[in-house]
Amino acid sequence: MDGDVPRRIMTGAADEMGPQISLSAVVQAVMAAQRAGEYPPYDQDGNRQTLAPRTPSRVTTSSHGYRLIDEGSPYLEAGIGGDGPVFPKSPLLLNPDLNGSGAFDFPTRSLSALGSSNVRISDVEGLPFGCVIHFTNAFAELDCLRPWKVNSPGIATGTGFHIGNKRILTNNHVVDSGTSIRVRRHGIPGNFEATVLCHSGVCDLALVTVQDDEFWDGIPIAEFQDEVPALDDTVVAVGYPMHASTVTLTRGVVSNVHLKDLSLGNMNESQLCVQIDAAINPGNSGGPVFNQETNKVVGVAFAGLTDAEGTGFIIPTPVVKNFIAVYEKTGKFEGLPSLGVHTQDLVNASLRKYAFGADTKHNDGVLIQKIQPFSSAKNAGVKEGDILMAIDGNSVSQEGEVVFRGHERVGYEFLISKRPIGDQVKLSLLRKGEDGLMAPIEIDVTLMMNFALVARELGKAGFESHYVVVGGLVLLAASVPLMKACLVEQEHRIFESIVKIHRTEYETTDEDSEGVILCDCLAHEINVSYSDYIGKQVDTINGEKVRNLRHAAELVAQCSKNFLIVKFCDSNKLAAFDCEVMRAAMPIILQQHKIPQWTDLEDI
Repeated sequence: MDGDVPRRIMTGAADEMGPQISLSAVVQAVMAAQRAGEYPPYDQDGNRQTLAPRTPSRVTTSSHGYRLIDEGSPYLEAGIGGDGPVFPKSPLLLNPDLNGSGAFDFPTRSLSALGSSNVRISDVEGLPFGCVIHFTNAFAELDCLRPWKVNSPGIATGTGFHIGNKRILTNNHVVDSGTSIRVRRHGIPGNFEATVLCHSGVCDLALVTVQDDEFWDGIPIAEFQDEVPALDDTVVAVGYPMHASTVTLTRGVVSNVHLKDLSLGNMNESQLCVQIDAAINPGNSGGPVFNQETNKVVGVAFAGLTDAEGTGFIIPTPVVKNFIAVYEKTGKFEGLPSLGVHTQDLVNASLRKYAFGADTKHNDGVLIQKIQPFSSAKNAGVKEGDILMAIDGNSVSQEGEVVFRGHERVGYEFLISKRPIGDQVKLSLLRKGEDGLMAPIEIDVTLMMNFALVARELGKAGFESHYVVVGGLVLLAASVPLMKACLVEQEHRIFESIVKIHRTEYETTDEDSEGVILCDCLAHEINVSYSDYIGKQVDTINGEKVRNLRHAAELVAQCSKNFLIVKFCDSNKLAAFDCEVMRAAMPIILQQHKIPQWTDLEDI
C-alpha cells in the first residue's frame, strides 16, 4: 500500500477507507501511530495507557471497528469505524511479521497468510452474493450393511447457488438421502422446501428447484466462466461454513489443476479438479467459487483436506457444464464414459524399444495392457498390445498425459470423461502386423459406461441395495456405498473383499455378474462358527457358480436337496445348512433381528 493510506486509516474516518483496506495495513497504521505518539493505545474501558510498541497477535471486533489484541497485554483498539467487514467471534491469528504480504483485502486484493480464515460479509461490491443459497438437509441414509433399515436421521447444512431457469446447483453430498430439504436466500428471511431434479455421486453435483414462486422473486443468476482458472488466479469461495448464519468467503489462489475421482472413492473415472489454497470447510460444500477479477463462477466448492490446513478443491466449470448438458438432454445423469482400458507408460527405454519394435525418436505412446470386457474399446475393436498414440489428434505422452493448456498436462482420461455417453472419439493406435512391424491405424470409439462388478452408486445403472438371508448369513452385492459404510463401521474384511472384487473387473466374462459377499452372521445355533467367514465372497451355492445376488436368492429358493452348501472364494471353507432345520429357524432369526423377510428382491 502507498505511504499515506495508513495515516488515513489511523484517523478513523470510515468514509475515507474505500473498499480495499487490508488488515495488515490497519495493524501497521496503528503501530506506526503509536510510535509517533499520534494515536496512543487504549484498554478495554477506553482508558489511555502507555505501552511499548508491540505487534498485536490477533484481531476481534468491537462496536467501533477492529480490535487488535496483544497476547498477555491490554486490548489495543483502532477506531476505524464499524462499517467494514466483520470478523468471526473467534479471534484470528495474524501473520506474525505483519509485512503486508497477506491479509484480508476487500474486495479485490488476495489473501494468503490468512487463507483459511472466514470473513462474514455484509456488502462487498462485485460478487453476486444474492445468488448464494443456504441448504438444510434433514436426511436418513440407508444402512448399506443392513439394507432393511435406515440409519438414525440427521441434519446437514451446505450451500448452493442460482444458475437460472429456477435451478440451484450444489453438491450431491449436500442433498444426499434428504427427507426434507429446506433452502433460504442470502439476506432474505424465510425458508422453502426444495426438490432434487438430478444428482450424481460420480460428479458430486446436484440440481435442485423450489416450487414456490416467491423464492425466485428478484434472485440474481450466477454467471459461469468458460475457462478453467489459471494457476495463481485469485478465487473467492462463498458459502455458509461451520453453521454460519450469513455468507462467508475465503480467498486463495489456484495452486494446481489435475484429474481426480470426484466421488473420492478411487473407483470412478477421473475428472478435472482444481486445487486452491483456501479452506473448504463443512457447510461451504456446493457453494460458488468466483474468479476475483471477473466475478464469474469458476467452479463449485466440494472438498477440503483435514490434514492440510488451507487446502480446498473445486469442481471446475467444464465438469459442471457437462453435467447440466446431459441432464437437459436426457433428464438424468447416469454416469461417465470410459474407454475401459488399462495402460502402462512407456518411459523406460528398453520397454519402449520392446513395445515399438525399434528405437523411437519421440516421447509419445502408452501400451494397452488390458481391455475390459463389454467396454467401449472392446466393442470398437481395440486390442491388447496396441499402443495408444493420440485421442482426437491430441498426442498421448509416454507418461499417459495430454496437453491441457500451455505447459500444463493432465492424464489422457480427461479427453474421455469430459464427454457425454454416446459421443465418439478417434483413437490413433499403433498395432503389430503379421510381419511383426507396427503400423498406424485409427478407430472410432463410441463412448459408454464401464461394466462394473462393484456398483458405483445407488439408483444408477439399475443398482439398488438388496439383501438375501441364508440361514443367518446376510449376503449383499459389492458396491461403493457398501464400502463407505464399512469405513464408518470399520468392517475391514468386507472392505478389502470389495477392493479385491473390483480388481477382477477386467477378467469377468458375464455381463450380469456382480460380487456377492457375506456381510453378517446373525446369531443362532445353525450359524455357529460361520461368523469367521464374514467378508468372504460367495463362490457357489450347491455347486453352482453364483453370478449375482438375485441368482444367489434363486438358488436358495429353488433348493430341493437335504443340505444347502455355500462355498466361498479363495478358500476351501464352506457353510452347510440342514434345509429342514434352516426353514424352521428362519422365521425366528428374522423376528429376532426385526428383518421383514428373507430377501427384498422381487419375484423370487
